[in-house]
Amino acid sequence: MNNLVFFMLLMLCMAFHYMPVSWHEVLGIMLVLPFVRHLYSYRGWWNMLGKGRLAGGGLSLFSSLLNVLLLVVFVVVIGSGILVSGYIFREIIPLELRMNIILHQLHVSACYWFMLLAAVHAGLHYESIRRRLFGAMHCWQEYALFAAVLLLGIFGSVSNQLGSRLMMKHVFHTDALQLPGLIYFLLLLGIFGSYFLAGSMIRKLTVKKSAKI
Repeated sequence: MNNLVFFMLLMLCMAFHYMPVSWHEVLGIMLVLPFVRHLYSYRGWWNMLGKGRLAGGGLSLFSSLLNVLLLVVFVVVIGSGILVSGYIFREIIPLELRMNIILHQLHVSACYWFMLLAAVHAGLHYESIRRRLFGAMHCWQEYALFAAVLLLGIFGSVSNQLGSRLMMKHVFHTDALQLPGLIYFLLLLGIFGSYFLAGSMIRKLTVKKSAKI
């Protein structure tokens, strides 16, 4: 349930163009709670990492690096969000920082990087997530779902200028932003889903390679 709450809050935060700034900032603060709870539930893993006791290569190494990167990017997301806050923290953050275009671009870029990394992270747990959400699926149903998600993700990435956002370019308007809010939200889900599938493929390829060795 905690992961589902986090996912929904994240997707709502990413649709910030369609809500007042105050809502976006409140949702962003709320996002910290399930994230910290998720970290706490895996505190044993982090303790082992801190003591240098995690070993192994392949998927284990990739997953460990991804987890650390996710934490770093999330800190950047929240830190930059506080610095450009125009509502919750506006009384304590100097105007020069709140209006700094570089910080705004950093915040937007970090948000998109975090969403994609979180999607890959979730994709590494594809089998357990699929069983919980869909149960048993026929191969053709699974492939049809994959195709729909990928098409939606590709269209969403192009129409929302995902590459430019990731490179911290200042994007004023995109084709995606001309669409109704619900459609834009579906495009975000498609982008997330595409990288989720990428994570699942990374897991499958890594496991197959390890099995051959």
